[in-house]
Amino acid sequence: MPASGPDRCASGWWRSGLYLEGRALSEPGALCRRVAAAADLCLKPHLHAVVAGDGFGEEQLDCTLRIQPRSSDGTRLPLDDIELEIYRSGEDLHLMLSWPAQPQQPMLWQGNHPVWMDGESGLRCERPDCGAPLEALARRLRALLGPSLQPS
Repeated sequence: MPASGPDRCASGWWRSGLYLEGRALSEPGALCRRVAAAADLCLKPHLHAVVAGDGFGEEQLDCTLRIQPRSSDGTRLPLDDIELEIYRSGEDLHLMLSWPAQPQQPMLWQGNHPVWMDGESGLRCERPDCGAPLEALARRLRALLGPSLQPS
C-alpha cells in the first residue's frame, strides 16, 4: 500500500528545520513516503502506509503521523497502528512512538537514546519483547530526519 499523498501529509510544518537525509525537507509527501519505507524495512513482514494526524498547519512545528500496517495479503491491521510524534526541543530531534489501540503497551521515546515508558503511568520500564524493531525504526527515522551535517 503506498503512503498517503501530499494532500494528507505535512502541510507546511517542514519549515521548522527538519531534514531528510541531510537536505532541508521541501516536499511534504516525501516525509510520509520515507517513514513508510523505513517502517517496511524495520517492521517486517508488514507493509505500511503513513497518514498525517489532524491539526497540521502552517505554524505547527511538531508533527504527528500514523503508521498503518497491512499484512502481505493487504488486510489492514489497525490494532498494530503506530503513532509517531516528531518534535524538536532546542536543537535536538525527539520521537515518540506508541500503539494507540493498545494503551497498556509501553511507548518509546527516542532522543539520543531509547527510553521505554509504561503506556498508562508514564514511568520508565524495560523494553518489551516486541520492542527491538520499534527501536530500529526510531533510530532510522532519527538518522533520516536529523539536522544536516553538511556545512552551509
